[in-house]
Amino acid sequence: MKSNSRKELKGVTLNERFQVTDDRLGKYDYNGYFGDGKFGIDLKTGEEVFIKTIVFGTQRRRFEGETATQQIERETHAFNHERRLLEVCLKHNLKRIAKLVDVGEVSDDNGDLEYAYMAFEKAESNGHIKNVTEVQDSFGFRLQLMKDVCVGLSQLHQRSIAHQDIKPSNILKTKEKGEDRGKITDLGRASIEGDGIAHDLADWAGQGMYAAPDRLYRVQTSNWNLKRTSSDLYLFGSLMWQYLSESDIPLTREWMKRLTEPLKPGNFSDTYDQVLPHLVIVFEEIFSDAINDCESEIERELITIIKELTNPDPAQRGSKSFSTRIDRHSLHPFISRLDRLLKTHLAQSRTSNA
Repeated sequence: MKSNSRKELKGVTLNERFQVTDDRLGKYDYNGYFGDGKFGIDLKTGEEVFIKTIVFGTQRRRFEGETATQQIERETHAFNHERRLLEVCLKHNLKRIAKLVDVGEVSDDNGDLEYAYMAFEKAESNGHIKNVTEVQDSFGFRLQLMKDVCVGLSQLHQRSIAHQDIKPSNILKTKEKGEDRGKITDLGRASIEGDGIAHDLADWAGQGMYAAPDRLYRVQTSNWNLKRTSSDLYLFGSLMWQYLSESDIPLTREWMKRLTEPLKPGNFSDTYDQVLPHLVIVFEEIFSDAINDCESEIERELITIIKELTNPDPAQRGSKSFSTRIDRHSLHPFISRLDRLLKTHLAQSRTSNA
């Protein structure tokens, strides 16, 4: 992708409502699918907001071989796709998804489109490890984040939306009624069943360093749930792995470094069924080592949950307690288990502090 200069927006007021106050992203470390991210003030409410923009009439990032019109088409398609998904979230009051405050366009004095923007509620920070371990009772907050993300993903899945880019930078640390909570943000790589978007053609929509093994080995399937929903389960399990281990290293990098070179994605040319037994062994080794390092029953149960969520076989990924009423890829059983673990931790904390 070519990197070109972008127009400075600091100080600009969008539609007489949102004043851009800072082009620096601070703890957000935004890396969006289109445009740029920045902070601003909602002049209507006085609240701070986070703003995603497409800036027209200036040079921006362009893929190799892409014309200016193709770039505009790609960016506006991605913008409108995310807007539609966010409007679904607003309509159904999905509380664990970052709230869209406003969406709009700004034209110059000649009537030519100058900016398109989406304004979101601003959080305290994103969910990078350093941000979630600096709070009091860090372990309790990480448990809360795991539950909140699980609830948010479940809300999306119930609307046939797969996020496809769950990672620490796409989790928000919020403050609700004085308590630290979490929300999912950035639906720029999301997929909704029956409504195609360019990144749906890719083997994986987010960053490869987080992707599920079946995606990296380019397993082909027409089953939307098997390709999209099960990938979200893996990504969520990887997020839990990072939060539990307090590590910046995603689970994908953990199993990749244990594989021999001929078996790694890009080198292995046979079918996924043939590499799967090797992956199963590597995953068992990872979780066996992790279990041995656990200091509590809660940590051991979290490893069990992560193991179920990240099974290298996408058909086996998910809850072991599925039934005719509960789909294997449903997150409801995991919400219940995480809620129980969180309550256990809080009870233990109250007892130890008594």
